[in-house]
Order: sequence, then C-alpha cells, then structure tokens
Amino acid sequence: MRKSNLAAERHQRRSARFFYGMLAAQMGVILSTLAIAAQRRNLLWAIAAGACAVALAITACVLVYL
Repeated sequence: MRKSNLAAERHQRRSARFFYGMLAAQMGVILSTLAIAAQRRNLLWAIAAGACAVALAITACVLVYL
C-alpha cells in the first residue's frame, strides 16, 4: 500500500509541474499576441487581445480558487 501511495504522490507532482508548464506556455502566447495587437492596432488583433484578457482572468481564477 505504501509503495502505491508513493507512486500516486509522484504522479500528482508530475501532473502539477505539467500544469504549471502549460500555464507558462499560454502566458507566452498571450504576451506575444498582446504585443502584436499593440503594434498593428486593427480589429482582429483587438479581438485576440480581448480573448487573451479573458484567458488571463480564467487562469487567475483557477490558480486562486482551485
């Protein structure tokens, strides 16, 4: 039983690291999209920037409340 618990804890730590790695990758995409939106200043990029803002808000809620 103890060996099974250790394996489960290891898997949970790996899963958490993967989750934070994916959040970091998403932040990179969001920041680059916002940079392009600020540079080009057209409607399509403004919509993309708005979607990025929503994604950031959802990410913040997940990190704070879950």
